[in-house]
Amino acid sequence: MPVMWQFGTILIAIIGVLVTLVTVIITVLKLGRNTVTKGDLNNGIESLRSEMLRMFAKMESNFEQLRSEMDRRFAEAEADRKRIEDTAAADRDKIRAEVCSGFAEAAANREKIRDEGAADRERIRAEARDERNNIHSEINRQNQNYIDHLAYHNVKGNPVSKEKDEE
Repeated sequence: MPVMWQFGTILIAIIGVLVTLVTVIITVLKLGRNTVTKGDLNNGIESLRSEMLRMFAKMESNFEQLRSEMDRRFAEAEADRKRIEDTAAADRDKIRAEVCSGFAEAAANREKIRDEGAADRERIRAEARDERNNIHSEINRQNQNYIDHLAYHNVKGNPVSKEKDEE
């Protein structure tokens, strides 16, 4: 923005100089028609022309400075944009790699949990099978004891005693 202010200021100065020069030339021509000689007029015009050329050269150097400053700032802005773009791309790649590794880690954890769950299920099934077998063997043992008890007492038929029937 300061560059545009400088450019506007220079442009206004140039327009002012041109208006002043035209006004001076017109005034000199009107006033000096009878008093000014052709040589004096040519000398005045030449001095004005050289002054204008000097001002235009100065203005051109100012424009060159402005142009070089603008080019430099545009180059800096482009470099910043590239740097930010490269940084953003690197950050995206880093995040993508982290997400992928997180998914791989989660998959490995799920597989580990599945394996542990399968092992736990097998262990529980084996324990349940052992308990069921123990219960069946205990039931068989108690039945055999009961049968032996009945055989020892010569009880036939219903194993419930007569005393319980009478009640």
